[in-house]
Amino acid sequence: MTARLRIVERRIEITTARRTAETELQRSRYLAGIGETSLALQHEINNPLAAMLTHASLIEQGMIEEHEKAEALATIVQQARRIGEVVKRLRQIDQPRSVEYLGSARMIDIDPRKPPAT
Repeated sequence: MTARLRIVERRIEITTARRTAETELQRSRYLAGIGETSLALQHEINNPLAAMLTHASLIEQGMIEEHEKAEALATIVQQARRIGEVVKRLRQIDQPRSVEYLGSARMIDIDPRKPPAT
């Protein structure tokens, strides 16, 4: 009887340990996905955002001639649309996949036109 109780206790311990490991694995994958998404957004949004802020700052500080303001404003609008397209692509992703970025880093591929890797 004691041996059976030890076997049952051991099975419970193993099951509990397995469930804990599975939960931690899910959490790790979730956090990795957040990191990959964050890196993709930084990659896709930082450049147009920097262009927008630079042009806006130049206009604000009066460093752009009057005849160049229309071009600077057009650049701001173009870059805002570029960011809008990034957000739109994010909504269209139905099967996210991870791609290599800068060697060892990984990021989510936000191009919905690409077929998922098999």
